[in-house]
Amino acid sequence: MLFVILCIYTMTRNNRSQNNNDTEQQQQQQLSLSSMDLLASSSIIDVTENDNDENENATAMDDTENANEGARRNVVVVVDAGADTAENYISKKKGSITDSNRTALLRLRQSSASASVSVSASDNHNNMNKKQQQQRQRRTTFNNLLQEELGIRNSVQTSLGAQGKGGFIHVVGAALVNLLSAFLIFVLFLISVESLLSIALCIGLTIYTYQVAKEDSSLFDGTAMSWTLLTFAVVTPLSASIGMAFTRREGALTQIADFKATMVNLLCAHTFWDWGKVGIKDNIKQSLVGGRDASIDIDWLQHTDDVLHAMIRICCELTRVLTLPNASRARHHVFPYGKKQREDVATVSRKLHRSILEDMMYITEAVEILKAEGLPPNEATRIRQWERFLSCEIEQMIMIKKYRTPQALRSFARLFTCFLPPFYAPYYGQLAVEIDSLAYGITFSILTSVALTSLFESMSQMEDPFVGSRLDCIDVELELRDEFLIKLLDIRNHKFPNDPPFAMQDEHRIPKNKERDIGPVIRLMQAY
Repeated sequence: MLFVILCIYTMTRNNRSQNNNDTEQQQQQQLSLSSMDLLASSSIIDVTENDNDENENATAMDDTENANEGARRNVVVVVDAGADTAENYISKKKGSITDSNRTALLRLRQSSASASVSVSASDNHNNMNKKQQQQRQRRTTFNNLLQEELGIRNSVQTSLGAQGKGGFIHVVGAALVNLLSAFLIFVLFLISVESLLSIALCIGLTIYTYQVAKEDSSLFDGTAMSWTLLTFAVVTPLSASIGMAFTRREGALTQIADFKATMVNLLCAHTFWDWGKVGIKDNIKQSLVGGRDASIDIDWLQHTDDVLHAMIRICCELTRVLTLPNASRARHHVFPYGKKQREDVATVSRKLHRSILEDMMYITEAVEILKAEGLPPNEATRIRQWERFLSCEIEQMIMIKKYRTPQALRSFARLFTCFLPPFYAPYYGQLAVEIDSLAYGITFSILTSVALTSLFESMSQMEDPFVGSRLDCIDVELELRDEFLIKLLDIRNHKFPNDPPFAMQDEHRIPKNKERDIGPVIRLMQAY
């Protein structure tokens, strides 16, 4: 009785498998004809001159492949179901199964393998079509970018300020333009109120000593003054302070670059990383796919958007922390109003810092979703390492923002650069008497004063590399928010090109700094 039941079951499965195979063969013939027609037509069209026609053909081919692929996958599911059911039955009744039934089961398995090979070939063909279309788009983008780059190069190299191009007149014109630009930068960014005070003292004392030396030149000798004090008391500390400030600025640039690179790698991991067939054995539907495709309960577009929202919030909040007003000047340590300003800035900074940590915790939780869906431990460990790098880079940038060159050294340099040059007025007066030119003595005193105060301004404006002078400070809004967010969105759009665009939330829409877009601001009108 058992043998009769098994024979009837096997014949029923064979008939169904034969019908499915006939249907599959018809679909394969249609697919082959449509593919041959499309390939024949596309071989006639030139790629570089008919991109639109190729895109239409690729779209039609994708539609045909998707329809045929769905039918073939249904065939494979049915055949595999029959094979698995028969195999389970034979394994339970192994001793009572004849060789004929084993032969029928083997044929059923062979038909399942043939259908699976057909589906695999269809997947490879679809992937090849998509890759070809992406390559055409990349070639077009590359050619357009190359033309734009060549135009910019030609425009810059043939401009008035480009040295080494053209004749002698062009080189002289470039030198004059550079000298004029340097003079304007010097006047706009390096002349401060302290400079004017020092200049006024130098002029007044030089005129006074000139009158004294002219009245009794035999008893007056201004050349006896030594410049050693000026060298060791002002120039040496200023040089060290400028070196420390420049090192801090370069460190901030390095941290920003590392932060952006880590962010990009984290988003790519949450968007692209896949892990193949991991732990999938029983479910028939999931036995055909693996990794992200097998996670039917996870919306990977929403997962990517959630991680992207957290990253954008981190960038915006970090930008706000780094661009807070400077609260580390001498007045913020001495006077009550300055102390209150420093405390207010520190309070806002702490709140923004905690908000950044909350967004970091969300990214950490997002990795747990990947692990639950089958992400291998070694890849999860790599993502955890990138999260640690990101936290270190954020903390280091905040430390650079909060702590700078020693305040005592800055106060010392500010006082001596302003008041030490006027004490050399006897030397300037004696020089004016010897060459019989008061104007020359006054000019020399002005140059000495301006040189020292300008060195101090160069150091002072680099103390805070994020909100100092717009000439040398880091454009944090551009680096971390405006341009960098576009790069993050490009990663998302590369993975999901046909899905709805990313929706920016209200907290992401921070007003831009309008001062960055206006012309130069005179240093005399700014208080650091």
